[in-house]
Amino acid sequence: MTNWLVLSAVITVTVIIAQAVGLVLMVINGWRNRKKAVGVFHPYTNDGGGGERVLWCAVKAIQDENPNLDCVIYTGDHDASPDSLTGRALDRFGVRLIHPPKVMYYTLFSWMYNIVGSCAHLAMVNSSWTESHIEKLWGIRTRIRRVYPPCDTSRLQALPLEKSMKPPKVVSVAQFRPEKAHPLQLEAFAVAIKKLDQDLARPKIQLVGSCRNEADEKRLQNLEDLAIKLNVDDHGGVERSAS
Repeated sequence: MTNWLVLSAVITVTVIIAQAVGLVLMVINGWRNRKKAVGVFHPYTNDGGGGERVLWCAVKAIQDENPNLDCVIYTGDHDASPDSLTGRALDRFGVRLIHPPKVMYYTLFSWMYNIVGSCAHLAMVNSSWTESHIEKLWGIRTRIRRVYPPCDTSRLQALPLEKSMKPPKVVSVAQFRPEKAHPLQLEAFAVAIKKLDQDLARPKIQLVGSCRNEADEKRLQNLEDLAIKLNVDDHGGVERSAS
């Protein structure tokens, strides 16, 4: 009986060691034969904002430089597909991709976010807020570079400069998100209106943007209520779902 127990233990240990060695060899082989790729963590690839433009311009620049380099997008948009994102990049931002990017959902990878980020050789961010956020999460201050979103001004340049506008109009274009500080814009406009001479034309303000979700819709409604409270609702308005 004792001999059988010893033999069984030996067999079990041998199998475990063999599996462990096989796993190690598989990892080593995969590491040697690995293909280089660029991974991008982007929670919203369909929000239509400046961050999305930065994403697709960056992907295009990478593909132009090295067409054989895989671009993997880790996103929270579960309804997004490579083909739909490629079409959106072209229709919305005029960015034509050489081939569709690979899309992976980071729900299962989110807990690895901090660890993976801390290993990055270079992190590109599109705002000072994001820079501070990434620096706090990843702790790679010297490896962060800030690149502001590109802006296509060709249509703006075609507008005639000599065209007069009465009354003057202030147009604010931004998604209805907390960091865009729309309430502060309305409050500042209300203060400015009160300081104008009575004989001057009353300017108008137009808030133009889109809503990503129900929270943004609620935020937009709060802005409309704030405009009434500040007595500036007659001096402008809000336009939603602008593209």
